[in-house]
Amino acid sequence: MRGRLSTSDDFRSPDSSSTCGRNGASEPCGPFFILSDDLPKPVALLDASGKHARKLVWDAYGALNRRVIRSETPHPYAHNQTYSIFSQTIPSTAGMQMAYRFQFDAFDSEASGGVPLDKLRFLVNYVTKFELGGHHLGRVFTPWQAGGGNTTLHFVSNAKNCPPSGCLTDGGLPDGGNWPYFGASLAALEVAEAQTGALPFDIPLRFPGQYFDAETQKHENHNRFYDTATGRYLSPEPWLQDPTEVLISAYGGESMPTYAYALSNPLRYADLDGLKPGDRFSGKWSQNRAAVDALDWTNRNKNTKWEHGGMVCFEPATREYFATDPVTDKDPASCTPSNSACPKGTVPVGNYHNHPVDPPGLNDEEFSTKDRINNTLDRINGYLRTPSGSFKKYYPNAGFGPGRTVTLWP
Repeated sequence: MRGRLSTSDDFRSPDSSSTCGRNGASEPCGPFFILSDDLPKPVALLDASGKHARKLVWDAYGALNRRVIRSETPHPYAHNQTYSIFSQTIPSTAGMQMAYRFQFDAFDSEASGGVPLDKLRFLVNYVTKFELGGHHLGRVFTPWQAGGGNTTLHFVSNAKNCPPSGCLTDGGLPDGGNWPYFGASLAALEVAEAQTGALPFDIPLRFPGQYFDAETQKHENHNRFYDTATGRYLSPEPWLQDPTEVLISAYGGESMPTYAYALSNPLRYADLDGLKPGDRFSGKWSQNRAAVDALDWTNRNKNTKWEHGGMVCFEPATREYFATDPVTDKDPASCTPSNSACPKGTVPVGNYHNHPVDPPGLNDEEFSTKDRINNTLDRINGYLRTPSGSFKKYYPNAGFGPGRTVTLWP
């Protein structure tokens, strides 16, 4: 449900309002329906009538309806020149209403009294639609242009580049040369298409856990920002500061990527909070690593005074192990790991849970009798994180006799 607060008070505007857009876009309020794939990420957006409110086209790095274009003027640019920055036909699709615009990462041109003297000209089918210019504009967007057509971007400079303070009274330049204006650096083409008759709407959701920040053009991922231009985070993996996480990776002979998103494979994996590159493990001791990783994450992100648990699963198609999300019961001292079941098509091979640090219980450093019985009946391994920080594994007996417990760490 897309809504907004009134500009005159704190009451919500009617859902029929047509002013729920941002950054100059005219977008309506009201209900919209998101269709997703199994990652999940949005693949279609429908309005209340069932029409496509926005066509969603992804690139490999997670940019939505956006094509990277690298073109620019010289830096600084010369006076009395015309530079062709872009020239291409923008196609339109039958049955769709379309608009497009360009993003410049940097824009700096000569201006006097706020009036541009050196300008970018936006032409469609050889007709000038608008001009853009100004000193130290930074990142700028061209206005939205409805429909397609032969589109050309020209940057035109005048006879001399005076400094921002202006030329000398006799028309000369203070240093006898031209002021070094940066020029223009084109970054991307954005296209917005919707079904004819639909209520157009832009969705800010991106890869799972990501929210598009229009001001920075980056994806906010809770703990880090993700840049679609490079397919990388802007800051390093925070978990690399944790010796336990580094040990888990080294234990399996793998390294944890410092800036990569979802092990550089966003078609298969997701990173919901920007903290971990994925929870899939393969190779030596991969079942143990999946369980220990889940227990360590649970201890750092959940209330340690409550018992939490989940399942350890095996995916035959990829021969990978992973853990499901931790769940808890209404009783702080118990949980039912099977309530966080393995997805369809995978095999449950173990369960994991923690014992609360407070209040202390009887023999909290070991699997309870109930734990051992359940693992024996289900014929799966059990994993436990104790209040002291040990990780233990219970191997059920192939029959129905007592199994055995081993300490994985420390």
